[in-house]
Amino acid sequence: VNASVAAVGVLPALPAEPVLESAGSLAPREHRRAYLGQWVDVPVYDLDTVRAGPELKGPAIFESATTTILIREGERVRLTPHGWLDIRLT
Repeated sequence: VNASVAAVGVLPALPAEPVLESAGSLAPREHRRAYLGQWVDVPVYDLDTVRAGPELKGPAIFESATTTILIREGERVRLTPHGWLDIRLT
């Protein structure tokens, strides 16, 4: 015995994600020495306060209360208007 059901309906529209303010340039919160095959001075950005803006070249560190993201040498990162990090690997 088989049974199948099909449901058709209209769902409400999802609310739009808030768009972050754009920034002309990003200023690091601090610099930290990190070992990436050798010791290098790496800029550290506060992920909770950084604004959408230009693309940055690695190395860089983005920190928040819940995560730390390392951008390695040769990689590029851009914060999107919706708050996501768009990381491009090379």
